[in-house]
Amino acid sequence: MDQPVPGDSRAQQADVAGALAERAFDALGVLLRGFEDAAERDGAGALEHALARGPEHLHGGLLTAILRLVFLLHAEDRGLLPASDPYYAAHLGVRSLFQQLAAERGARPGALR
Repeated sequence: MDQPVPGDSRAQQADVAGALAERAFDALGVLLRGFEDAAERDGAGALEHALARGPEHLHGGLLTAILRLVFLLHAEDRGLLPASDPYYAAHLGVRSLFQQLAAERGARPGALR
């Protein structure tokens, strides 16, 4: 069996980190477009208020939300959160939130783009 070459692990970690960063920025764009669409639809000033504090404020908040979702998904997958508990699964879990949003999208295709 071949021994790992020193540095291969670092290169693999860099590849994974790069891929995760790319996906996070893609998700950031999707989330921002969703907030923009909701603000346009609802006429609420929440997005304007966040933008008034500077683009870094909005960007940081959206990135924080995405990273928290990634953390929760990882913890659920690793059994670190009670994802199999019926109450957690129905009301608190990230996967159940995804299922609810998917059902909403199916029921009202124009509501969630």
